[in-house]
Amino acid sequence: MERITEVVATYFRCVMLSHRWEGKEPLLQDIQDKIVYKMNSLGGIVIKLRTFCEIARDAGHRWAWSDTCCGIDKSNNVELQESLNSIFVWYRHSALTIVYLLDVPPSFKSGALAKSEWNRRGWTFQEFLASKVVLFYRNDWLHCISTITLQITKSLLLS
Repeated sequence: MERITEVVATYFRCVMLSHRWEGKEPLLQDIQDKIVYKMNSLGGIVIKLRTFCEIARDAGHRWAWSDTCCGIDKSNNVELQESLNSIFVWYRHSALTIVYLLDVPPSFKSGALAKSEWNRRGWTFQEFLASKVVLFYRNDWLHCISTITLQITKSLLLS
C-alpha cells in the first residue's frame, strides 16, 4: 500500500510557479486545449509559461500550475476567496515550487535576490513557507539558488 501511495503522489504532484505578473499573462482560454510547448508566443506572453513547463517536465514532473491560467473567476468574490484560502495547501502538496525572478539579471550582484520585486508580493511568504522545495530562477531562466542552498547557508551561519 505504501508503494501505491508513493507512485500516485509522484505521478499527480505538480510543480507550482511563483512569480510576479507582467502586463499581459496567458489566461486559461489562451491555452485551453492546446499544447503549451507548441504554442506561438502570443506576443511574448506564453514564453514564461512554456519555459516553466519545460523546466517542470525536464525535472521529471507531469503537471505544472500557474496562477495566471488556473480558471478562477476573479469577478466572483466567493470563488476568489475560496481559491486564495486554498493556495497554502496547493503549495504545501506540490512537488516543487519554481520562483521566477524577472528583475534578477544574469549578472546579478550580491543582494539582488533580496531586492527583487517578488519579495513585495502579498503571497510570497505563504508560497515560500508552504513549499518543501523551492528553486529560484533569474530572468534568463537559469537556476540561481534553491531552498537546499538556503538551508545549508543558514546552518553554516548558525554554527
